[in-house]
Amino acid sequence: MNIVINGILALFAMLSFIVLWSQLRDARESFTKDQRPYPWLWSGSKSDPPILMGINSATPNTARQIWVNMYYTNYGKSPAIELQQSFDIYVGANAYQRVKARPLLPAKTILPTGKVDLITPVSPKLSEEEISEAMSTDRGIIIDARWQYLDLTGHRYETEICMARLRTNVWAYCPEHNQFRDCEEEACEK
Repeated sequence: MNIVINGILALFAMLSFIVLWSQLRDARESFTKDQRPYPWLWSGSKSDPPILMGINSATPNTARQIWVNMYYTNYGKSPAIELQQSFDIYVGANAYQRVKARPLLPAKTILPTGKVDLITPVSPKLSEEEISEAMSTDRGIIIDARWQYLDLTGHRYETEICMARLRTNVWAYCPEHNQFRDCEEEACEK
């Protein structure tokens, strides 16, 4: 009788260990997701907008360029480690159709939680007509940015943000290209 009771207790202890191990693994995964970095467009303020655009001043017989400062921050609870980025500006009536993933720049950095940083895409040289068309067209200027980074456990993620300038001088999210990716669950481009 003692052998049967000891066997039942041993089986119960083993099953309890398996259940606890599974719960620990689930808790660890939840903790990792909760603590991960979340780089995204900075919310800004009325005096400091998240996107600031300008056109360099022309000199005689020279084309001009559009530049855009896009501010971003890490809303996550841990730093983004080995952060790499790529970004570009697309100008013209068909700007949105030309958006594509660009190769990541080789430089790596750290984006601490709450730090505000910026990228500044600059257009190729444009004629006055090209600038006028871009400024008077909805989605005539597109900014696309992509970051790949690691969390503190070495897990790789990717963030992509695409912003379009409307002719009313308001910036709006593009219909696509705004997402977070877990690179272990979805393919992330290098």
